[in-house]
Amino acid sequence: MAPKNSGTKQDDERKSRPSEPPINGGKCPILDHRWDIKFTGTVIEALQCNNQLYPLKDCPICPEMFGSEPTSSENQTFHLTVKQTRVSTFQIGVGNRSDVPVWLDSVLFFYADGKLGKILVKKPVLLGAALEKGISKDIVTVGEMVLTVGRTYRVILKGKPGDDNSGEHCKLIIEQYRLMEDESKVNGKRTEFNLTKLRPFIISPLVSVLYMNHFKIDDSSMQKDLLKLIETSKQEFSPSNYSQQIDLLNQIELHHLLQEFSKYTLQKPVIQATESPLHYNISIEQFAVRPSLLSEDVRVQFVKEEKPRNVFGYVSKITAEMIVILVEKRVDIDDVTRVVFHVDRTTFQLEQTALKLMKEPLVEQICFPTAVTGGPVEAIDSFEWFRPGITSNKEQMVAVMSIVNQTSFPAPYILFGPPGTGKTSTLVEAIAQVYKLRPTANILVTATSNFAANELTCRLLQVIPSSSIFRYFSRTSGKKIDEINWDIVEVSNLAGSSTGNICHEDIYGSRVVVTTLTMAGRLVQARINPKHFSYIFIDECGSAKEITSLIPIAGLATHNQEINASIVLAGDPKQLGPVLQYELLKQTVHGQSMLERLMNLPLYAQDPETNEYNGKVVSQLRQSFRSHAKLLEFCNQQFYNGMLQAKAPNDIKERAVGWWRLPNRKCPIILHPIDGLAEQDKYNFSLFNRKECWTVMFYVGDLLNKGINGRSVTQSDIGIVSPYVQQVRYLKNCCTSRDWTDIEIGSVEQFQGKEKAIILISTVRSRCKNVGFLADAARLNVMLTRARSLMIVVGNPETLGLDPLWKKFIKFCRQNGAIARSHDRKPKLNGKETNSDSAITALTGESVASMNSLMAEIPDDWFEGINMQELHAIIDSFYRLDLDRQM
Repeated sequence: MAPKNSGTKQDDERKSRPSEPPINGGKCPILDHRWDIKFTGTVIEALQCNNQLYPLKDCPICPEMFGSEPTSSENQTFHLTVKQTRVSTFQIGVGNRSDVPVWLDSVLFFYADGKLGKILVKKPVLLGAALEKGISKDIVTVGEMVLTVGRTYRVILKGKPGDDNSGEHCKLIIEQYRLMEDESKVNGKRTEFNLTKLRPFIISPLVSVLYMNHFKIDDSSMQKDLLKLIETSKQEFSPSNYSQQIDLLNQIELHHLLQEFSKYTLQKPVIQATESPLHYNISIEQFAVRPSLLSEDVRVQFVKEEKPRNVFGYVSKITAEMIVILVEKRVDIDDVTRVVFHVDRTTFQLEQTALKLMKEPLVEQICFPTAVTGGPVEAIDSFEWFRPGITSNKEQMVAVMSIVNQTSFPAPYILFGPPGTGKTSTLVEAIAQVYKLRPTANILVTATSNFAANELTCRLLQVIPSSSIFRYFSRTSGKKIDEINWDIVEVSNLAGSSTGNICHEDIYGSRVVVTTLTMAGRLVQARINPKHFSYIFIDECGSAKEITSLIPIAGLATHNQEINASIVLAGDPKQLGPVLQYELLKQTVHGQSMLERLMNLPLYAQDPETNEYNGKVVSQLRQSFRSHAKLLEFCNQQFYNGMLQAKAPNDIKERAVGWWRLPNRKCPIILHPIDGLAEQDKYNFSLFNRKECWTVMFYVGDLLNKGINGRSVTQSDIGIVSPYVQQVRYLKNCCTSRDWTDIEIGSVEQFQGKEKAIILISTVRSRCKNVGFLADAARLNVMLTRARSLMIVVGNPETLGLDPLWKKFIKFCRQNGAIARSHDRKPKLNGKETNSDSAITALTGESVASMNSLMAEIPDDWFEGINMQELHAIIDSFYRLDLDRQM
């Protein structure tokens, strides 16, 4: 395969989605799916909403009931068509069967559980009258949908006669259709893997006793041995006790989660029914302790006294006040006596399976390597690069050649990729080179998150034929299939599958398999050929527990006591590591990734004289293509020993330079001091800060309305980061109310691995005795390395300065003239300072003091609504006045 010229390396860094993935041999995939479309009825003159609707039969937007079986088409007005355009993508069309023109007002897709999937028509479309054959000449294409084989969908078409445009009392035409594909109509025989049953994860009674006693010593010698093992684990893993240590720490973690989840059990719960009979709401205020560990997809059990006793479901959505639960069948809420939330033990079971497969010789060679022998393959010296620009990046070249040639074998090879240095691009280049130069090699690519795995898949589709790539998703991912890039869906187990199971054809018919760390364990369960993969990549390895990183290694890179695949770990040990909930475990190496621990071993250490790494086992990327040099400088000095080199293109690094709001026009950083108040949410106890939120809203509005240096700024250019979940929610509410829906807002964890041209950071913590978990150096590193062109940090310097590292950052901003004038400074009139509010009022028509007083008295619930234009106008006018006089 000829190398693909993707332009400059900077362009390649920005690419995230291919315009058209290459197809093997130029052949298109076979489009052989056929959907049965069943007309189920027409309703005229709908009146009101039905609160007791059943989505498989009833109409979600009117009080009528449709039959469960297809009905006669005698009164049918519309004509629905479904045409396959790609493997999992279908074009939806609507025609007119009646002899008069008809307005099509909306097309709504519902899943079997009644959840609205997509609205395909937002503006009325006029359909001409039918011809002699009974169908209008033109079928209007209303949109595309990703549909999964074997599932049932309901389609609602709503319209009105074309000659009836009288308004309030016009007749409505509402028709429902049922879509379901018969899998027997899909060509091609496929053989599913039979997954072996996972062993139950057993927690030792000794662990339970120690946990309950807060790990205090008693007279039991066995307990003393466990405590000694825990104490050793606070320092390091030992080769002789590796399996016992890591298994013990995992047992403690699961036991802690079980104890915490048990506190969420609700006795005699108050459950609210919704318009969907399968969705139920439970208010947060019912919980005795905040359910902070609950997340979407957590399994839920409704317990009833009489038989059948149990109804199961899962958490569908979590808001500040409510948990939404989707259940498998209708529930009489008056009969529910208890609601139980269950810990998912699957990952722990897969981790335990991996640990059992790691025999002692494997532990020594993979987890505690001291030497390398080099791979069993013949060395390759000549490379044609997929990205020609890589020849100017020595570290990337060395990394790719070392990976292809397995120079670290049997030890893992580490790709140390600081922010913006092209780690993902280097991985993709290495995988593509293995694919091209070693045609018999099969490759497993894993990542800690679906986001990272999808990004890798998108990049790989640019350089490897789609027929050679398989993206393996979990079943639960199918619920969010509309949010996944369609090019990825088409090469995955979600394309044309009702179960999401994997087949022999998927694994053995693809040379590159991409999945998450946990889902890689399913391949072990499937008992695929243990020598099938020759290379195993783990991306974002720095954010995974060590035992989780063993899942794709044990049984896939190893067989019995042999290592049969080259292992590549990629990540940045200086950014956020594994997420643990139990404080005791945070003090042990359980909170350290395999990548970080290995880099502390002598084999991977820097040479003390040259500061260089051993190129056979590790490569640190040093050219950063992400951001302006000043945006890189602080973290470069604090975390990377000044080794990073700013190589961002001019259009990125110069975009905000010279902007009139910058305190220093040459430095695209603003540290905006603000003396806000960190408040605690009454439901989840997370912190939020109103004044910081208003300041962020001002900057966002100013950027969107006025742009930077004459260039417009779009919502997608902006990212807002805050360490606190309640502040994230607060910021999202304010942005949503202004129709700023394309601005990405999230926590530090959610932004790891991402970047935006403009990043605003709300630190929240103010008037506190300490900075809490803001003191985490890795968290600070992630926050300060997301921006490409401009970074605005909003916070209280006095509070932040209580932490030594934050104090250094404030000093850095002061030295670079990047601190905006604080609000308590005297405003200037005609170049002179004044204390007079009346003077400001005379000039602007606004009273700063009255604005402050007014905003201090604003009730909390003002910020939860969706109609806040007047409030925003007040806030904007105050901050525009206040900020403009400072700059």
